Amino acid sequence: LDRSSALAGFGAISGQVFTADGVTPAVNTRVTVTGNAAPFFRASISVPTDAAARYRVATLAEGAVTVQAADAVSGVASAVASLTLAAGQASLTQDLVLAATGTLRGRVANPTGTPASSAVVTVTGGTPPVTLQPPVAGDGTYAIAAMPTGVFSV
Repeated sequence: LDRSSALAGFGAISGQVFTADGVTPAVNTRVTVTGNAAPFFRASISVPTDAAARYRVATLAEGAVTVQAADAVSGVASAVASLTLAAGQASLTQDLVLAATGTLRGRVANPTGTPASSAVVTVTGGTPPVTLQPPVAGDGTYAIAAMPTGVFSV
């Protein structure tokens, strides 16, 4: 009786995460790989990037997976990359680029032109939809950093 059956190999996905310019490493990000083969492995694996914004997720079974990076502080994410780890394939490389962002700034004033420091500013919109309420400073100014590109209402 031959008991030397071959075990299926495991694969790995690795790469680097960049800011919206596609050149600058995006440190302080997490990369999530979903679609792994349950029940042997977790269906979703999330790992931090290293000091050079590199990541590696190992022990993946063959098949379709998705990969996405997100900034750990702002939540700004990359597009979702769909990949397939073929039978016998040891590794895949997929670099990721975080979405473009900007800063929304404004000033709230009373009808007389004096700062409205007690005003409430609400920003809604975007894809996926968000609702943000930045603090208003004593001079009536507010700012939201790392805003994703999109259409918003203030």
